[in-house]
Amino acid sequence: MRKQAIGIFVTLWFVSWAIFLAGPSLSQAQEVIAIEGGTLIDGNGGPPVPDSLIIIRGNRIETVSRRGQASYPPGATVIDATGKTIIPGLVDGHIHLRNNMQPLFLYWGVTTVVDYRNVTSWLWAEKDAVEKGAVVGPNIFIHYPLDSLHPEAQRHIPEGWSSERWGLGSGPEGRRVSMDLYSRGNADRRWVSDEASLQAAILEAKQAGFDAIQFYQSIPVPLIKKGVEIAHRHGLPAIGQYTSPAVRRGIDEMIDTGIDVHVEMHGIEFATASKADQEALIREQVNDGKGGIRSLGSHFMNPSAFPALVQQMVSRQMYLAPTLAHYYQEISRYREEFDRFNTTFLEGPVGLLAPGREDLLKWNKPYKDPVLREKRAVGYRKIGEFLKLFVDQGGKLIASTGAPSGGSPGVSLHNEIRMYRESGLTPMQAIQAATIWPMQAYRKDKELGSIEAGKRADLVVLNRNPLDDISATRDIHMVIKSGKIVDREGLAQWKDPFPRPQPGDDGVLRIPLVDEISPFSLPVHKGGSVPEVIVRGGNFTPDCRVMFNDQFVPTKYYDSGRLGITIKPSMLKEPGTYPISVVQPGSGGGISNLWYFYVTY
Repeated sequence: MRKQAIGIFVTLWFVSWAIFLAGPSLSQAQEVIAIEGGTLIDGNGGPPVPDSLIIIRGNRIETVSRRGQASYPPGATVIDATGKTIIPGLVDGHIHLRNNMQPLFLYWGVTTVVDYRNVTSWLWAEKDAVEKGAVVGPNIFIHYPLDSLHPEAQRHIPEGWSSERWGLGSGPEGRRVSMDLYSRGNADRRWVSDEASLQAAILEAKQAGFDAIQFYQSIPVPLIKKGVEIAHRHGLPAIGQYTSPAVRRGIDEMIDTGIDVHVEMHGIEFATASKADQEALIREQVNDGKGGIRSLGSHFMNPSAFPALVQQMVSRQMYLAPTLAHYYQEISRYREEFDRFNTTFLEGPVGLLAPGREDLLKWNKPYKDPVLREKRAVGYRKIGEFLKLFVDQGGKLIASTGAPSGGSPGVSLHNEIRMYRESGLTPMQAIQAATIWPMQAYRKDKELGSIEAGKRADLVVLNRNPLDDISATRDIHMVIKSGKIVDREGLAQWKDPFPRPQPGDDGVLRIPLVDEISPFSLPVHKGGSVPEVIVRGGNFTPDCRVMFNDQFVPTKYYDSGRLGITIKPSMLKEPGTYPISVVQPGSGGGISNLWYFYVTY
């Protein structure tokens, strides 16, 4: 009996200990979803699979099969997708993230975005919040941008173009950094000048977990080439940001660097124009760029130069992110349809979140200048011819929009896909450009880009089949991001917890501005009361506090343009010039510009 009791005790002890160890996994059981009956386009380019069955457990795809070929896990949420089509979550391979853009992307099935040139510390805060599930948003890939103040960059600036445009200009050493980089509150790039600084920067990027190294065109070609070698040794793709339409470089130099992704079409426009037309292209860019929409120079492209260039790019396995919709959606034959689609969305509840919404409402309006319109039309046809040849020869595109500067986030990606079809790509090629191909370029295709067992469960359920009509990509029934069904309409209530540190960025920051102090001086204190000093400016709130020299002083709020301060007698003992600034505490706050106060004799 005693032995039996001991046996029961030991058994219960082991069971209790096993339950204790298993407790977290039992209490946090992963949600299971089964999507049955839909036509599956998995992103890999093979024939669609009818009557499919996709099992999702947690944030991963567990199995992909046909209905009837696999059993349904107990407790699975079953989604009937009969008559619908399932595609991988979409990718926008070129954006500039701003506050409140994330819900717009998700609404339109864009589950991954690649950001170019931004406040990287802010991007990391946004990325981390999404990955931890604290914020609903797309996956965010972050570039580590490298730039250079090397004198070699000067020769690539065409005459007539302001050097300020390039972050270069006169100064103590003949060069200086544009103040735009510092007005943001955080730097948006890393400056390199030699191989040692390249080594240090790229190692830092690898250790920090950046997704790619981005090289700007101001870096000399030999230095970019060395940087690409270093990036590849660390397993990081290299991106060439040769964005200027009038840059005096051709694609041959870009190819020679070994970069993995060429951004936009400007280098290709320049490289495929004749020598005489290259000079005309530059002159036209200088003239057109002074206040209106540029013709871009694509009408100068010579199609006879396309085959050799395409062969070079394809043989080097260079991906191309043409950002087609950014520059040409107003000239597409679908312009009026794009305009209606864009306007309807921006006037709806989720569209109201769009940053710069008033400008986005005007995005697809027709050109008024018939000469410019004809140049754009000719250029668009030639670019379409180039893209088709590039893909037909084995090249791979990365669907990219430049949103929001390239149109409404999410909306513009569907326009880009439609325009690939207009350029002659097959529907499958257009879909792959927005799914698996970008992930291959960024070496993330083991994780994302297609619907396969083991990959992250990012997918879109469409009401129609885009292989029959590519516009069906925007006819969305359901979006699933990381294994969770997105409440698309509920995104209208989305709040961004991190105001982006850029003054004037859609009013999300509350940075005060000082433009007058009265009186602007007081004599050295020798007794008696100290008069109130009035600080005038803008964007003041009752929470604002004024700092005199290195100390906060009693602050009285009158209104959004006026504060009163009392300077302590102890601060008025020594004559001098003393800084005054206004501090707005809290998330989205900031420090004003400096103003100076004089303590006189």
